[in-house]
Amino acid sequence: MDIGAAGKYAEIQFIAADPRSALKAQHEMLLHLEHAEKEKGQWNEFGVPWMTTERLRYERALVFSRIAILDERLKNIPEAQIYWVKAENEARQSQWKNPTQGFLRQVIKGEAATYK
Repeated sequence: MDIGAAGKYAEIQFIAADPRSALKAQHEMLLHLEHAEKEKGQWNEFGVPWMTTERLRYERALVFSRIAILDERLKNIPEAQIYWVKAENEARQSQWKNPTQGFLRQVIKGEAATYK
């Protein structure tokens, strides 16, 4: 599965699947993002021509946010807090105007609304 398909799959799993299955999809997406980062020298070639460092951070911020929300649903609050910190850090590094948990929740909610 390519990174674009993995991203869509992770989004849909977050909305439609049970929390454990959705969590698995998010962690799989993180693996795709790690691989993309390792291939940074080839971003402008065939693999991921649209990838930039900012886009990578944006995607990680969303995935970390989804993981945090899913952990909250599973009552894994300490783990959720770890992922909220990671999400906020990615957003901050990308120079988001509002790199907060509250805003990240709004972004995820808006993303989910496109499928309902």
